[in-house]
Amino acid sequence: SGTTFSPAQTVTAVTPSPTQGFHPAVYYVIDKQVGRTDNFSLRMDPANGSRYFRVRDGLSPFGLGFDGREMKLKLYVKTEKLDGGFNVEVTYPKKISSKSFTGTTNGWQLVELNLTPKPTDPYVEFRFALDSKKNNQGKVWIDDISFLPVEK
Repeated sequence: SGTTFSPAQTVTAVTPSPTQGFHPAVYYVIDKQVGRTDNFSLRMDPANGSRYFRVRDGLSPFGLGFDGREMKLKLYVKTEKLDGGFNVEVTYPKKISSKSFTGTTNGWQLVELNLTPKPTDPYVEFRFALDSKKNNQGKVWIDDISFLPVEK
């Protein structure tokens, strides 16, 4: 579960942060048996009420501005017998989205979204979303999330 959102800051996925008005872990669990590079990942399960969670980086709530460099959100997704779909959205204030995942993926799938937030952009918001209906089945695992400058 190597989750890094900027070089000087790690956003914890396990304990609440005083800078977030809610704790996103109510929408996922830490799976201690499935992971891409270790035995840990975030798991969303529509049968258990998972819908989406979001994390912001920037002036709100973390107080870090952007310098105009191109940034990359990188993560890995794995699905199993997923009804509905799962995708990642980034808003900064533009909105970009990953492809939608459904069914069962062939192992871990790399998701990369490049964006260039301006110094005047107040935040970048990451939204991890399940498009699921009541009684849907399946699971989504998310692992090795990073949000770092693109190296040229």
